[in-house]
Amino acid sequence: MAAAAQTYLTTALPGTTKPAIVFDIDNTVLETNYHPGPIIPAIPPILKLAQWAKSQGASLIFVTGRPALMNVYSQINLSTVGYPVDGLYGGGLTTGSSGAGALADYKTATRASIEAQGYTIVANIGNSASDLSGGHAQQTFKLPDYNGALA
Repeated sequence: MAAAAQTYLTTALPGTTKPAIVFDIDNTVLETNYHPGPIIPAIPPILKLAQWAKSQGASLIFVTGRPALMNVYSQINLSTVGYPVDGLYGGGLTTGSSGAGALADYKTATRASIEAQGYTIVANIGNSASDLSGGHAQQTFKLPDYNGALA
């Protein structure tokens, strides 16, 4: 999936005004369910894709169901493992536990808000349908749900 996203971005990024890529966090960019701890490791192919996209002029924006109260921790974790972070949006206290429909609605509304700031979301990358539904991205890329192991 990372290779397909990079191939797409090679043509999508040039000439795009204020290009952005939106990423989910848990089990999309970080191995959350499989290596919990104070600093959760990056998923290597997604980290490489993100760093490459940043070098090509894309803004990297993270939209998570984690409560916004965790944004400082999330920012530190993402930066520590190598992700450049241009934006980070966390939900309410119950966003991630309110069900897939509420989570999808929150993520869709957040992407619409990002577009309202002048960004063109060239890609939206996540590992679940709630990360990707609702539009507000030129292209979506779904990672597998891993069946219990990321590595």
